[in-house]
Amino acid sequence: MNAEIDETSGATTRPSRFVKAVTRWLCIALGLFVLYTAAFGQFESLLQRSIFTAFTVVATLLIYPLRPRGTMKAVGIAVDAVLISVALAACLYVAVYYDDIMVNLPTAEMHDMLLTAGLVLAILEASRRAVGPIFPGLVLVGIAYAFFGQYLTGPLAHRGFDAAFITETLLLGDLGVWGLLTGVAGTTIAAFVLFGSTLLFTGAGQTFMDLAIRIAGRSRGGAAKIATIASGLFGTISGSAVANVATTGNFTIPC
Repeated sequence: MNAEIDETSGATTRPSRFVKAVTRWLCIALGLFVLYTAAFGQFESLLQRSIFTAFTVVATLLIYPLRPRGTMKAVGIAVDAVLISVALAACLYVAVYYDDIMVNLPTAEMHDMLLTAGLVLAILEASRRAVGPIFPGLVLVGIAYAFFGQYLTGPLAHRGFDAAFITETLLLGDLGVWGLLTGVAGTTIAAFVLFGSTLLFTGAGQTFMDLAIRIAGRSRGGAAKIATIASGLFGTISGSAVANVATTGNFTIPC
């Protein structure tokens, strides 16, 4: 990876050798976890999603570390350490007490609120570094609306939600951070991303492209037809539009 500072996130894209090794083993462990649950069945929703989130958030923060220049380098390391620690603590808390959370629906206490704030902050920062500020900005708008929507007028106004209710929604249940999107990402999408990466690495994915080129390469609008046919061929395997784009989009759509 090049030793450059990303203009969008401000994070360097060249981690140290130690961080590379840790990240590599994290990704291997995540891949084995995804393959195991795909082959032998998923865990309970909160357990599955909290483990997946812990792996992905920590790996993202390690791949895109915050490294200010000059004398502020130690500050960047400290910020990363705090974010990783808080994210791991929140995910471990949910993974350990998932059964009690789902059965008893506990009322949020102060430590729950602190864990929620830390986890959301870690996820938003990881997202900012990986994809830029737009997505986390939209999430912050939604959170601000939940806290302050009662001060609006008209159809956008609501009765207001306190910090305990927002914490229960985000952390203490299968909504919020542990919602359907996280579930799909941690099962279907992750499994087919691994499968698609294997196809690309082994060259098997080129078979889809070669067949599509043979069928439509010489026709009018051939590029679009090739992309459609190749994506359709992979779709017969994955059955998921999101997994299709995530795995084959980089060699079917740009053609």
